[in-house]
Amino acid sequence: MYNINRQSISSIDGFQPGAVTGPIGCLMIVKNYTGDRLNFGLAAEQAKSEGYKVGIVIVGDDCALPPPRGIVGRRGLTGTILVHKVAGAAAATDLSLDEVAAEAKRASEMVIISC
Repeated sequence: MYNINRQSISSIDGFQPGAVTGPIGCLMIVKNYTGDRLNFGLAAEQAKSEGYKVGIVIVGDDCALPPPRGIVGRRGLTGTILVHKVAGAAAATDLSLDEVAAEAKRASEMVIISC
C-alpha cells in the first residue's frame, strides 16, 4: 500500500480546480521533480475524477544532466517560463486544451537551458 505524505495531501487540498478551471480546462506545467510530479499528478487525477478537464506537461530542460535514461531525467528549470509563454500564446488563440497542451509539450521538448 502506498503512503501519501502530508505535503502531498496539502498540495492536493490546496488545488481547487473550480477556482482556476473554466469550461475549456486547466493545463498544469510541472517541473520534472519527483515530488512535483507526484503532487500535481495526484491533484490532476482528483480534479479529473470531479469532472474537470486537466492536462499536464512536464518540463525537463536542465543541461547539467545527461539525456534521460530510464525514469530519472532532466530537471525543470528556467525553461519552464518559456513553456508557460508558449502555452499562454496558444491559449490566447482559442485552441482547445489538448492543442494547447500539445504546443506546450512541443516547446518543452525543444527547450534546453545552456550551461
